[in-house]
Amino acid sequence: MEEAEFVKTMSRIVHSQGEEFRPFFEEAIGLIKEEFAEEIDLKSSEQQMIFTDYAYMIAKALQSKNKGKVEEEIMTLKSSLYLEQMLKSKEK
Repeated sequence: MEEAEFVKTMSRIVHSQGEEFRPFFEEAIGLIKEEFAEEIDLKSSEQQMIFTDYAYMIAKALQSKNKGKVEEEIMTLKSSLYLEQMLKSKEK
């Protein structure tokens, strides 16, 4: 998935959820970028899909003001990225 396609996907998610969802989604993306600055590779379609899914779930938790759920989703994202990296290293 190209970066432009990634941005389109993000825009579709916001559009489908309504404009009131945008600030939560943007905050979720910011949290992901902050937490995973070294791990982010937006040229990897696998990572783009993972980040898109978790950005949505984190944004929903932010929207519901559920801090525990936000932390849980971030920890699950860490696990997903770790597993994805392990699988890639085994393929080589």
